[in-house]
Amino acid sequence: MTKLELIARLNAIADQSNTKNGEEYTATAKEWTSDNGKSRTYFKVSRTWRNKYQSIDYGFYDNVTGEYTKGQRDLAANKVFDFGGNEQI
Repeated sequence: MTKLELIARLNAIADQSNTKNGEEYTATAKEWTSDNGKSRTYFKVSRTWRNKYQSIDYGFYDNVTGEYTKGQRDLAANKVFDFGGNEQI
């Protein structure tokens, strides 16, 4: 999968999860580069509710090699689950 496809799935997870009462879900794709030539995009979905915060790591995309490495959950899987673990895509 390309980085843009992974970001689209991440946004779909946050958007689908936002239908729950009083909870706000935010998708984040954060760019990171190092001095030794590494460049990655990290993915996560965060949930805030009643002054509490929780996030799920969806791994990273290596911008140099084009490879995706999954985190707690896998964006590249055939089935992607929302924040609560319900099948979404």
